[in-house]
Amino acid sequence: MPTPASAALDDRARTQAEFVANGCLAAGDVPFAVLPTDARPTWPEREAAAGEHRASMVA
Repeated sequence: MPTPASAALDDRARTQAEFVANGCLAAGDVPFAVLPTDARPTWPEREAAAGEHRASMVA
């Protein structure tokens, strides 16, 4: 899934996503990003990214 660093977010949304991620890290949790609807990948994009990730783990 996109992260604040890799998603096409505007400055305001990126700042908000980084704030949430930094808060999670400070609490010892795994950060995640809640993206605006227009920044979310489509299902085929998500599946392609997951497939690439799986392939990189095998290699």
